[in-house]
Amino acid sequence: MISELKVVSQQKEAEISELKVKIDELKVTSGRDAKSREELQLHYQQRLREKHAELEHYRRSDAAVSSSFSLVFCLVWALAAVVFVRAISWPHVIRGD
Repeated sequence: MISELKVVSQQKEAEISELKVKIDELKVTSGRDAKSREELQLHYQQRLREKHAELEHYRRSDAAVSSSFSLVFCLVWALAAVVFVRAISWPHVIRGD
């Protein structure tokens, strides 16, 4: 009976040792997963900052293009108005008299 208890005790100790090894392996795996998750989060945040910067650059360039277009549009109208006023004021210049 004592020898049977010793065998059972040894078996339980072997199981405990195996479980401790598995726990250590899971801790290592968990650490790797946490590190991977952190790296992915940092990568995601970096990409998000890059896309935000691209969007801001686009908005600024779009505003600059719109502003330039408005300026050119106004200048063209002003030039057309000057030509029209000169045509009315100096019809002999337009006709080539």
